[in-house]
Amino acid sequence: MEKDKRVINIGDELFEVKGAFNPNVKLKKNIGYIVDDHVYIYKGKKTSGDNDPGIYRNENEYEVIPYTKPKDIERFSITKIVELGPESIKSMIDSNKDRFITSENLEFVKNNDDIFTVTINEDDDFLKMLIKTAINEKKIDLKMYKDKFSDSYVLNNMKSSLMKETKMSVPIFNQWCEILGLKWTIMVEDNGEDYLSPLCSTITLSNENPANKA
Repeated sequence: MEKDKRVINIGDELFEVKGAFNPNVKLKKNIGYIVDDHVYIYKGKKTSGDNDPGIYRNENEYEVIPYTKPKDIERFSITKIVELGPESIKSMIDSNKDRFITSENLEFVKNNDDIFTVTINEDDDFLKMLIKTAINEKKIDLKMYKDKFSDSYVLNNMKSSLMKETKMSVPIFNQWCEILGLKWTIMVEDNGEDYLSPLCSTITLSNENPANKA
């Protein structure tokens, strides 16, 4: 019988955790490796713009960029690793039945080719670009989400907001996030260039915190 896999859940993604990081062993991209008491995801060859925490291939050796933010240090802790196998999956489904697709809807997806996709344009504002990217990656049929719209007129308006050249408003962005089941966090930090009056702390907005909704 196949052993359960060790995984760590980061946001909406599961990463397999192979074991302790060994710089003399070839790593697999998008796999987690343990360094001290935390899991680091191997992200492949390092480029000049790669500064996010993780493990990178830098020339002929591996480089570990450590976590510095308390939130990252907590969520990548080895205590967040779980065993994932047939029994644990069954237990997870049983305790979260309302979050999984029904057999009727699953059959609908299998027999339906009407997947809604949108073209991402270079001049799209960042809010519209985020929603378009999420829709394309989720590969959805909007008819399955019809219960989230008050009527077809609202659905058509929402789709139109993606096609028009106008910028996406914050209320429409939040509405799309609610429909698609998305959460967002915006962090603003000082970049070190304004030495006369630097920003002393990080400003954070999130749709998970009602007091900080934009």
